[in-house]
Parts: sequence; C-alpha cells; structure tokens
Amino acid sequence: MHSPQILPFHESVIGRETRRMKPCRQPCSASVKSRNGSDREKNRKKGKKADVSRHKRQVMDKKNCKTGKRMKRQVEKILMVINVKWEIIDILQITNRRFMCNPQTGTLILGDEIYGKSICSSHAQEFYASKAEGRFDDYLRGWIGVSKGYPHGIIHFAPAVIMEQFDRGFDALQMFAGLEGVNGDTIVRGFCTLPEQRMGDLLHSSL
Repeated sequence: MHSPQILPFHESVIGRETRRMKPCRQPCSASVKSRNGSDREKNRKKGKKADVSRHKRQVMDKKNCKTGKRMKRQVEKILMVINVKWEIIDILQITNRRFMCNPQTGTLILGDEIYGKSICSSHAQEFYASKAEGRFDDYLRGWIGVSKGYPHGIIHFAPAVIMEQFDRGFDALQMFAGLEGVNGDTIVRGFCTLPEQRMGDLLHSSL
C-alpha cells in the first residue's frame, strides 16, 4: 500500500508569468478522508437540516390553518407583523399603539408601543419598517389599546372608515373579533359616520 504524496509546487520565473501548479495526489488505494468529514460536507448537512426544519414549519402552518388552530404570540413592545390566519394575540396586553390591517391577507401590523405623547414615527414609517406585503393603501389604519376608560379595549380607525370602504371595514372588524380579549363590550370608533359603538352592536353573530 502506498501512502499519498503531494507533488511539490513548481514555479517558472524566466520569460513568462509566475504560475503555480495545483497540487495533485499520486494514485493509491488508501483513503485519507477526515474522520469527521470535510467542512463542505458539514455545511451541506446543516443546510439540509435547516431546509427540513423550514419545511416542517410550513407544513405545521398549513395544518394549523386547515384545522382552525392558531399559534399564540406574546405581545411585544417592538414592531410586530402578525398573520391572524395562523397566529393569535391578546389585545388586552396592548396599552396604546398604532395598527394597520389588511383583511384580505389577514395581516395585522402593530407599531411600537407608545406611552403618552412620546410619538416617534408614523403609520407610513412603520409600514416601511415592517416589510409587510402589499401597498400602504391596502391597509386600514388606526390605534388600538386598553385603558381605564376602555377596559375591554378600543379599536379606533384613523382615518375613519368611509362608506365606500364599508365592506373592508366590516371585514376588518371580523378579523379583530377573532383575537383574544375582543368581546361585545370592545369599543369601535371611527367606523363610517357612527359614534362610538360596542363591537357586539356591530357584529351580532361573530361574538
């Protein structure tokens, strides 16, 4: 059995550019593969594991969507993008923050949690930062939160939903009705020309 040999580098420096020949192995039957495999092999296996994990998450998302099960997400203070078809949040954990919603895609964007008047951005800026799909005008916008005056929460459309947007606004209310914490006593403001309304008075069959 012959041990592997690496041919030395050869350089030519007279009358032409310096070239460096690639090393090559002498033929032999012995295996010199590393016990742990090459780095390329390790990276390939890691890539396969990541693809498998991603595929499993996609399958679970589809399965949960079909069975009506949704994953509970904890409300955070930072900007959040939520797909209410697959995820659910509790609005009673929200103090005061902007929202943008697209009932057609089930996308709900929650802006940074705001306290008092310390407003540091706008709906447009938060939409851009969210990288959510669609256009800015595809989303109905406003504020959402809970306070002493609104212990069951308030959904305030701003700008208000106009009559030409009635269908989209109604779909948005049904989308919010599927979240935790929303009930018949949740207040809706800025819906068409109506004054503040209880959610239960607007959606009789969804609550």
